[in-house]
Amino acid sequence: DIGELKTDTMFYAGKLLNGKAHGKGKLEYTSGQNYGDKYEGDFDNNLFHGYGTYTWKDGATYTGEFKQGKLTGKGRKLYANKDVLEGTFVDGKGNGEGTCQKYNGDMYKGGFQDNYYHGKGRVDYKKGGYYDGQWDRGFASGKGEKKYEN
Repeated sequence: DIGELKTDTMFYAGKLLNGKAHGKGKLEYTSGQNYGDKYEGDFDNNLFHGYGTYTWKDGATYTGEFKQGKLTGKGRKLYANKDVLEGTFVDGKGNGEGTCQKYNGDMYKGGFQDNYYHGKGRVDYKKGGYYDGQWDRGFASGKGEKKYEN
């Protein structure tokens, strides 16, 4: 069935199964802490599940996989400041291998932990130079090679 669901905090339009969002649909938060946020994609038992796009009211977006209501799986997140993180997400944060294109032109490729550069990775700086080595929660740490701009 196709239909609508409405609560005090959200409005849903799309496929329904036993009175719950299930299949393709669109949801918009109409009040509460997520007011203005939107989701379009797959649902399972009222949860974001499968593939979809979540858009925050500040303009940030995530397009990719969702599991049981959480941004978990392969995806691409465009932040409001125009940074782009692409890779594996767990509970909405970059975890595992990925890339980050910073709004200033710097480019990182490597490991992430809770959105921080972590493990082996390389940053190529737009102004020249790079750091290729170990990272610990966003900071160059341990063995690595650094080249400065000329």
